Order: sequence, then structure tokens, then C-alpha cells
Amino acid sequence: MRIAIMQPYFIPYAGYFRLLCAADLFVMYDCVQFTRRGYVHRNQLPNSKGELSWLTLPLAKAPQDIKISELSFSPDAEMQMQEQLNKFPLFKSKNYGDSQLRPSITDFSLTPLAYIIHSLRQIAEILQLPFNIAYSSELQLPSDLKNEERIIAIAKHFSASSYVNSPGGKDLYDIATFKKHNIDLKFLVDYKGPYQSILQRLFSEDSDNLRQEIISQCEVI
Repeated sequence: MRIAIMQPYFIPYAGYFRLLCAADLFVMYDCVQFTRRGYVHRNQLPNSKGELSWLTLPLAKAPQDIKISELSFSPDAEMQMQEQLNKFPLFKSKNYGDSQLRPSITDFSLTPLAYIIHSLRQIAEILQLPFNIAYSSELQLPSDLKNEERIIAIAKHFSASSYVNSPGGKDLYDIATFKKHNIDLKFLVDYKGPYQSILQRLFSEDSDNLRQEIISQCEVI
């Protein structure tokens, strides 16, 4: 069993989806503190001037230490989102209008976590990628487990023999520490491709080519 563990990201870059292909199980790391300057709830798209601008999910105000799984939307989320969408040519394009993603972009009947997972699932379906997931918040891990210890605990819960991470994790985790727990720590090779949001690419590129780009870069080291 090979698992990947990563926070759920809103319309991330194509390289993120490699973890879905490289692992037997993708664990959504939603039991940790929400980082307001991260990519859980936001991403960048070209605005009407061709400049990258933030598209941010309209979250309700919350304590600084709130976990990803506990987030909620603002009462006027739909209005806030529509105001933002008007800044981006992408959301006025025919490709977006015809897409199965369009209805869900402004549907805030779900929690933010469920919203993000739903969009990731839809994108995986469009690209015909696997989407076998679990949620770390459902494991009820001890609160005193931090960083590497928490990752190892998740891996052991699922009887994983291997844990695959993105290349950026090389400075965070120690191969020898994982080996002590009979878990092989692996990393995806560096991603060679654009780092722009998958949403922008879905509506401007051939989906078969995009799928092949993702699948062809799932090698681990």
C-alpha cells in the first residue's frame, strides 16, 4: 500500500494531481490548522489585464487556530464569489460556460472542505485520473502528534508500506525516521510544466494532453 498525504487545495496546479496517480490512497490532510496564506482556499488566475490575481473562497471569519475540516463559508459567499469571478475572462469563456465545473463553482451549500474535494473530484473525472481518498480528520489522531509523527501515524493506520510526497517535502521529512517504522519515504520527481492553476489550463488546453502530462511525471525516487 502506497499512500500520499496532502492538504486539500483549491484548483491547484497540474502537478498536485500526480499524487492521485502515484499512490493507492490519497489522504486529505484536513486535521491541521488552516493556513491563511496558503493554497487551501485560494489560487491565482489571469485577470482582465493579463495579470495574476487571487481567486479566494469566501470563508466565514474564524479563530486563528481553526482546522481545515472546521471551515465554513460566509453567509454572502455566493455574492462575494460572483464579484470575484467578474474580474477573470476565464469565467466569461464558452469553454467555462459549457463545463461541468460551472454549476459547482458558485454552489456554497457544501462546507469549504467538501466544496474543494468536490472540485478536485470533478477535475480528476474530466482528466480520467484515479480519485481514491480518505480524510485524516476521521482518524481522531492524538492532538500531541506533530509534523512527521502525525504523518507516520496516518501511514501506519492505513498499513502503508510506502509514503510518497511532493518534491517540496524533501526538507521536511527524514528517510531514516520513516524506515524505523517500516515505511519507505518516496518523493515525486520535480515537476516539469506550468505551475498555473489547473482551472486555467483545463479551459485553454486539450484535456488528453494535460492528462498525459500528469501521468508521465508520476515517477518517485
